[in-house]
Amino acid sequence: MSKKSYKRNQNRLYREIKRRIIAEQASKFPVPVIEIRRDIETIAIRNIVPNYLVRKIEFVKTDMANKLASKLVAEGFVEFFISENKYGPIADVTEIEARICVAKPMQKGR
Repeated sequence: MSKKSYKRNQNRLYREIKRRIIAEQASKFPVPVIEIRRDIETIAIRNIVPNYLVRKIEFVKTDMANKLASKLVAEGFVEFFISENKYGPIADVTEIEARICVAKPMQKGR
């Protein structure tokens, strides 16, 4: 083995030993876990339906879903994001994105 390759292997070995020492030191101290608690709320909509509308149950379900969506928007579960024109040649458009959070949004300022 030439002196050059011996030195190269020796340096490689030293680097590997250093990596293992650093990894060993890091494993002694566990990574702190950050926990955020957000309460999950249940939102319910009740509807009293006359018997003649039971045959048109899809209409009733759609109406209740619209009421539920309105309540979600009013209570802050749905976030809206608006971005201006990013569709080059089409000038008269604005993109609106709606996202729903599973948990109640965190209060700002906390």
